Amino acid sequence: MNLKATFKLSTRFIGLIIISMTFMLSCGTDAIDPTPPPDGGIDPPLPPSSQTLTVELFSEFISESYKVRIYLPAAYETNKNLPVIYTLEGIEEVDGIVIFEEIIEISQRIGLDAIIVAIGNHLAAPTPEEGAKRRRDFFPNGCGGDGSDGHLNFYKYVSQEVVAYIDEKYENDHDSRSLIAGGWGAVFTTVSMFREVPENLIFHGFASADPLFEGCQASFFEELIQQNTTFSDISENIKFHYAESNLVGIGWLNTFIEDQVYSFLDVDYEVFEDKNHEESIKPSFEQGLKFIYNIEQTNADQP
Repeated sequence: MNLKATFKLSTRFIGLIIISMTFMLSCGTDAIDPTPPPDGGIDPPLPPSSQTLTVELFSEFISESYKVRIYLPAAYETNKNLPVIYTLEGIEEVDGIVIFEEIIEISQRIGLDAIIVAIGNHLAAPTPEEGAKRRRDFFPNGCGGDGSDGHLNFYKYVSQEVVAYIDEKYENDHDSRSLIAGGWGAVFTTVSMFREVPENLIFHGFASADPLFEGCQASFFEELIQQNTTFSDISENIKFHYAESNLVGIGWLNTFIEDQVYSFLDVDYEVFEDKNHEESIKPSFEQGLKFIYNIEQTNADQP
């Protein structure tokens, strides 16, 4: 027998067996190995998630630092063109409510994907010192202010320093910023709207929930408008929601705004006759955000 020929035959036979086994394994690969991931072997991305963080931001205008809390919705992982909602106070619990968290809950419920930024913690520490600081920052002269430039400095902090920080850290839609607050903060929000200038519009939406204007002089807004003569030249659309409860009367503010006839100002005014000051804040925020961001409100949604 030719041993060399036999060896060749055996080698060929073994090769056929290996080829056959390889073919059989390839036919049954689903039972052995999972389906390869898509996109050239890259594992599919993890489900998006929201995140919240707190930072201390120093103000060159005030020479003080404020806590700033930031909420990034899950949608931000795939959409970097979201609006930013700025609010005052609300970082810590007051009377069982954390305004920052309330705004997050409202935005989720109405289907609004937005970055939410809470500035300062005035309301959570009602000491005499914090009360004075709150009045200094929120109330302009002629409206219960302390005679200093505190309100203007805080306005610069919000509109320049905080907004600049958020714009630097997080991409967002610069044409969809809004500023919302209640009570004393709503006084600041309303006055801030009249400080907007045509060449550098910061906020396109404002919501003032039951603003406490009890310390304002009757001529305050007339003088404010005279000081900012360019406000009436704004060409971009601004949306302004404001509301009053059964304890706070601001019908005069509605009359004042109607008398000005600003073509660029789209106004939503609500009276919550069955609610007190605290009870009106949350439904006012919800109605204001729906109004600012053109979210349809059904009868079932109405507070």
